[in-house]
Amino acid sequence: MPHIHVLDQITIDKIAAGEVIERPASIVKELVENAIDAGSTSVTVEIKDGGISFIRIRDNGCGIEQDQLDQIFQAFHTTKQEGTGLGLSLSKRIIEAHHGTLRVESVPGEGTTFYILLPLG
Repeated sequence: MPHIHVLDQITIDKIAAGEVIERPASIVKELVENAIDAGSTSVTVEIKDGGISFIRIRDNGCGIEQDQLDQIFQAFHTTKQEGTGLGLSLSKRIIEAHHGTLRVESVPGEGTTFYILLPLG
């Protein structure tokens, strides 16, 4: 299972913050792509209220070790060779800007579930 590592400063300096996330659909796309990268053979997206208040993305990928969960929302932390480490960080920031929360539950070897919770109205 890959470990999360922080990118070196040279790589960080080369990144031009290109992963712009504008709406919940972009965040769902980011999470589904991450699930596929984690080796998932099944990804389930569940929404309530048309995706306005609740979105859950559940996968059966490799999961995330408990001691690495605090790092996944930090900018420039990635498990991917070519990753920027910005996707989850920007996703969380966008959701919080809309007074929502992005939380994660994960079991190594079983998969990961992300919850996007947004206030109604």
